[in-house]
Amino acid sequence: MSDSISIEKLNATDTSIVSSLGMPLGRIPKSLLKENSISEKWIRVMMGIFFLSIGLVAAASTIDKGEYSWKAYVVPMVVTVNFLCGFFLNQRILVPRFYFARRIKLFVFFNFLFTIASILIRDIAIYLMGTGAGCVYEVLGTGRSFLTILSIFGIFIVVTGINCVFNVMVRLEGIRMQESYIRKLQENFMLQADLTFLKQQLSPHFLFNTLNNITALVDIDPKLAQKSMVRLSSLLRQVLQETQKRSVAIETEVDILQKYCELEKLRFGSNVEFSFDVRLEHPEKNVSPLLMMPLVENAIKYGVHPSQKSRIAISISEKEDVLHCHVENTIVPKASSTHVKSGIGLANLQRRLEVCYPNRYQYLAKKENGVYIADLQISVKDTPLSFAQTMDHAERVFNSVDGFEKAVHG
Repeated sequence: MSDSISIEKLNATDTSIVSSLGMPLGRIPKSLLKENSISEKWIRVMMGIFFLSIGLVAAASTIDKGEYSWKAYVVPMVVTVNFLCGFFLNQRILVPRFYFARRIKLFVFFNFLFTIASILIRDIAIYLMGTGAGCVYEVLGTGRSFLTILSIFGIFIVVTGINCVFNVMVRLEGIRMQESYIRKLQENFMLQADLTFLKQQLSPHFLFNTLNNITALVDIDPKLAQKSMVRLSSLLRQVLQETQKRSVAIETEVDILQKYCELEKLRFGSNVEFSFDVRLEHPEKNVSPLLMMPLVENAIKYGVHPSQKSRIAISISEKEDVLHCHVENTIVPKASSTHVKSGIGLANLQRRLEVCYPNRYQYLAKKENGVYIADLQISVKDTPLSFAQTMDHAERVFNSVDGFEKAVHG
């Protein structure tokens, strides 16, 4: 049996994404369908036990007056083997190649032909056993009356019918599972493509914000603007390197945030009070790159006024495999009407959290006593989820973005 299934339903865009993710183009590894393959194996085992039990019970009931004869077991076992052959014949050939190909007449004909052949094989076995299996004649009804012959034929027809129905149901369930898998795979491909695009947006988004900040310094303090450009160049180089990775160390993420805040200090000077508190038990723990940057950018964008005193407090801690990022900023008048809206940064954050940390994060945003508070907690016990691991969560991501944005600035 092939170890993979075709994904011809995927379009060219989807398959190109598959290729970029390192998967064989146009094929899905069968190992990703373990649940289905395991179910099929158990079904075969169960059917084997079922028919074997019938054969043993029939054989035991044929022993005449308690006198043991090995020949008494032969005919029931032959019938059992016939039933099993019928099961596997339908499973492997008749159901997939005829029933689901809408060749119903041929499907019925071959099953009927197999039933007749099974009865003939049974009679041949009885004939070869001779009188040693004489009691079997009575139990299985090998007399010459029409009703006896009809009963034998009816039993075989019923068993064949059960085989057919059971195999059709199993095959339908297998098709349903594979179609569901392919549908989720397609959705996940689109999600992964979107996530890649969003990660690529991080650097330009960060660059635009910082350049806007430095532009404001050009007329006010050219030397300071020049100094800021040098720092920006160094920081941008680091950002470009880190965003290419699936995850980075928390200490690296914190270092980028601190450098970014230093740039902002150059711009705003003494008008803004920055507070940066870091406490990490395991600084080497991994986190998705620039995951906390949107919170800091949002605080600066909506919490700083050029001519008013402002305060931004950033606290980042990691304890017992939980990363905690707490950001507070004063609410300035200019942001009162715009603070309820979020840019691409927070929308980006939402989608990345859903993909990389499904059911492993908590986000809280609120206004309290003239202060805007954003609080993010993430379980970093494990690394951010990979492509295969995000399969079960692909369907929920885009549906929750609107609700997230309302919670952030509601």
